[in-house]
Amino acid sequence: MTALTKSSAIRLCFLCLALLFSQPRLSNATTILVMQDGSGDAMTIMGGLSLAAEGDSILVGPGVYAEQVTIDKSVTLISTNGTMATSIDASGFACCVCSLTEEVTLRLEGFTLQGAEPDSKDDIAFAVNGRGDVSIVNCIFTEGTGNMSAMFWEGNARLTFCGAAELGPASLAHFYVNGASMIVSACEFHHLEGHVVVNTGGACVIDTSVFAHIAGPYAAIAGVFDVQVEDCVFRDLDQVAVGPFRPPVAGNVLKRVAPYEIRGCTFSKVRWGPVETSPQNPLMVFESNLVTGGDIGVGNTEEVGAMFACNNVWGNLVNWSGMPDPTGQDGNISAPPLYCDAESGNLQVASNSPCLPANNTCGLLIGAQGQGCGPSPVEQKSWGAIKGLYRE
Repeated sequence: MTALTKSSAIRLCFLCLALLFSQPRLSNATTILVMQDGSGDAMTIMGGLSLAAEGDSILVGPGVYAEQVTIDKSVTLISTNGTMATSIDASGFACCVCSLTEEVTLRLEGFTLQGAEPDSKDDIAFAVNGRGDVSIVNCIFTEGTGNMSAMFWEGNARLTFCGAAELGPASLAHFYVNGASMIVSACEFHHLEGHVVVNTGGACVIDTSVFAHIAGPYAAIAGVFDVQVEDCVFRDLDQVAVGPFRPPVAGNVLKRVAPYEIRGCTFSKVRWGPVETSPQNPLMVFESNLVTGGDIGVGNTEEVGAMFACNNVWGNLVNWSGMPDPTGQDGNISAPPLYCDAESGNLQVASNSPCLPANNTCGLLIGAQGQGCGPSPVEQKSWGAIKGLYRE
């Protein structure tokens, strides 16, 4: 039997965790219906929760629920009509959904979470705050006031098909987890500032997600254990995409080795490049990524034998920094990617793009976006014209 690689072992653990999240907790679990018009078992989410036992499911009908939902048992909360019709507005409360005293297993699906307010100017409000295991599916985090962040969770966390935009400034991170694992899949994060996703308790895996219009000064994704990023799009970041976690003490960096693996991602106009490395944060794998339009393309200052293969790094002010340029080796190229319409945010590529498997020697898709338009003429541009493509 072939031995599992470290990456494969981590993925197997995450799969087991995902299956655990998907299983009902009790065989005799019941379903409680919350309807604001009085046609269900309760008219508020807290009313439905008071009727629930451990492992029950609470279905929530459409409406704006102006309440703080305090979870004291393991339950599933699912809206019947999705995020556009169902929201928890915690105006006047410190969180939308909280589990502050009990360690629970919670599944939260199909809500818009908004409006939580800090008790004072020195406090922070959260959309989701608690302890245990949490799975959040198809939820939107938005319209925070003051210092509202999306999530602070002590335990394992999984986010799938979620979105966050225009939240208040975060003290630690918009999505801060201290657990054995954090998985973020198929999510979108727009117009945020500072750390977006951080796990300080264990491995962090981010896949098929979009980070756009993220302001500095700290890395969008950070962790203090293994960080794996795959098939993601990073666009218009005024910071580095992946880097060390910096707590709110000025200049502080947690001193624990957190190796990075980055595969199959597109980085467009990411000012300081895909990754910030350090002795505690070495880059181990950088493969089949597309990097364009940054001040720095790829910067790597640590000589730890990182693998650089099948990347297209082109049109940055400096394509490779702090290391020898590997272009021409191991499938690394530097060629116009032929985006379909980069100015409008469409980072799919033309049929004759060197990033498509049929058009490069690696036989791999380079970047996260496949073909989205027909052939594009390959123009010869001056360096000034190239820079103009990626600057406002």
